[in-house]
Amino acid sequence: MKVTLESTTKIIEVRGTQVRIWEGVTENGIPCYAAIALIAHHKDDDHRNEEFVRDLAEQKEPSERAIQAFDPRFVI
Repeated sequence: MKVTLESTTKIIEVRGTQVRIWEGVTENGIPCYAAIALIAHHKDDDHRNEEFVRDLAEQKEPSERAIQAFDPRFVI
């Protein structure tokens, strides 16, 4: 499965860990959501580390659907 994700400003706690909600869509056009605690790019991999850091700082307000997708009552 391939998914394109966009970072949001919403941070929630899942099992004691703070995670950021990301919104996305699968390659087949299905909306989806992810709760990501860590994302990395090794600074020695190539010359684009500064670009990665800059892009990572871009965030949008989450949709209501994204927030509802991670209702704490349903997180295991």
